[in-house]
Amino acid sequence: MTQNDSIYIQSLKAAFDEFDSAKAMALAEQYVHTESEPYRFLTHIMKEAVNLVEGNWQGRLVSLTEVYRLGKAIESSGNCVLEFMKEAFYDDLDFNNERVRILITTFNDWHEFGKIIISTFLKFEGYAVEDIGMTPSICALVDAVVEKKPDILAISVLMVNSALMLANLRKRLDENGCGNVKVIAGGAPFYFDPTLAARFKFDGYASTPFEALNLVKKIMERK
Repeated sequence: MTQNDSIYIQSLKAAFDEFDSAKAMALAEQYVHTESEPYRFLTHIMKEAVNLVEGNWQGRLVSLTEVYRLGKAIESSGNCVLEFMKEAFYDDLDFNNERVRILITTFNDWHEFGKIIISTFLKFEGYAVEDIGMTPSICALVDAVVEKKPDILAISVLMVNSALMLANLRKRLDENGCGNVKVIAGGAPFYFDPTLAARFKFDGYASTPFEALNLVKKIMERK
């Protein structure tokens, strides 16, 4: 890590601590216009800054508002870099992850907090992520998977009753020719009952962005 990297990491961490999207965007803009490897802001600077924030959050209660505001700050700075690099970002980097297609959705209830963060982190790792918003029923979810044919379906659930509606999702996907699609989940019900994902025959669950990244990598290694 260079001294300049360290300065950017600490400055970005400070912006994230303050939930200051404008400051985070300004740092991203400064980086891409002055450094020789703009993509490093996504793959290193942001990752380390978020690690520091997450470390500070360990051991205390974090409100959904804080999670949402952090997610928006992360999203704004990352999108600034992606806008600068545009399509050349993926072409020049030759990501092995680029061909991995991930469909991400919330199910049966309105919440965006975790989905924004997870989706952003997955994009920054080079995965082709499509956010289809909220799906209101199992039928709609299965139809989306059949139409879009992703490698992985990522579902975020907030309420227990919504999670329980997913009990037969694996069976429905198999019956509709989507047996090769891996399913991962996140959200409070899966965090409080770690056995839930296995009982639903999902391929895993994650409670943090970094757990989600590691889970996707492990799944793709097994495919």
